[in-house]
Amino acid sequence: GTYYLKISSGTCYKTDSVNVNYYNNQQSLIDSNTIHINNLNNTITANSGFTNYEWSSGETARNISISAPLLRGSAVLKQNEFWVGLSALNSDGCKVTDSVEVIYKELPIIVPNPQLIGKDNSFTIINLPANSSVKLYNALGQAVSLPNPSQGGAYTMGIYFYKILLNDERVLNGKVMILEK
Repeated sequence: GTYYLKISSGTCYKTDSVNVNYYNNQQSLIDSNTIHINNLNNTITANSGFTNYEWSSGETARNISISAPLLRGSAVLKQNEFWVGLSALNSDGCKVTDSVEVIYKELPIIVPNPQLIGKDNSFTIINLPANSSVKLYNALGQAVSLPNPSQGGAYTMGIYFYKILLNDERVLNGKVMILEK
């Protein structure tokens, strides 16, 4: 609206006016206020139409890869929940900020059960987090290489032991039995 100003000194006075328009700077950079992630690859994508993206982790791309339990530079709410902040410039060159609450739920790591591999089957671990590794050992405790079936690689029948080293330093152990090639 229009605002008026009158300044008086004795019998003298001056007047002026200014027209004030409200500009809503609460544009959304991220479509959701809350997202749920798991231990697989996770990405938050900011809306298009902005420039100079800057996430609370310091990354400047439109997309950001996130992992739990913490993203570097984020604010922790409680165990398995944190906020990720984002700022960018809109088409008017004004800085817009937004944030999203991230709730982390770890998916169970599934190893074949029963742990028997027959013809045309493979040893597959489901929900294995990124940056984890799997090591396989024969019955004598010797490390064996993971064969590449596309290059004709196969295991010899027998019992093998696996060690899964997760990215959070946990270790899972088990065994798998190969029945036939």
